[in-house]
Amino acid sequence: MTDSIWLKIADRFAAVNSDAHRQIIAYGLSKLTTIVVNYAILAVIGILFGQLIGCMIFLTAFMILRMYAGGYHASTKFTCFVVSYMVELFGVSAICLLPYRPFMILIILLCCVLITILAPVEAVNKPLSVRERTVYKRLAAFISMVYVAASVLFIIVGAERILVAVLSAVVEVLLLMVPGVLQNAKRRTA
Repeated sequence: MTDSIWLKIADRFAAVNSDAHRQIIAYGLSKLTTIVVNYAILAVIGILFGQLIGCMIFLTAFMILRMYAGGYHASTKFTCFVVSYMVELFGVSAICLLPYRPFMILIILLCCVLITILAPVEAVNKPLSVRERTVYKRLAAFISMVYVAASVLFIIVGAERILVAVLSAVVEVLLLMVPGVLQNAKRRTA
């Protein structure tokens, strides 16, 4: 149903001159709406819990790293919706409830090393080419290094809540990579 809404909106664009362009525009509008809704929901939750900046940093850090690290992908839109909001709820809970501890930087470092080793974890329905695997692996490693360096900086400047937001994002990306790795291993042996 929502796909037809995006297709109707795509039809309104004057530059759409083929069905392929129409499908691409509809897909892009759908993804953009999902991102905006995610940020809006997390902004409301962040405001309610007094952690707006932490929530925005969590979602941004999560989305950027997940894009290149890959991991589990739900088989239906509904399951994706449920899993996505469970991830966000877990992230917000961590930001609000976890007290900062100095060892958290080591957890971030360990998770980033594991992410770099495992990345990219391709989706079952979207296999990656050899070139894409190489590029995504490098980007996931670079982003991970940036997160570790930023986390050290957050400790130095006393922004521990931001460090907890990054920690939560990194841990969740890694946790979503594991079922993806298992799915891919099962598929390869079948």
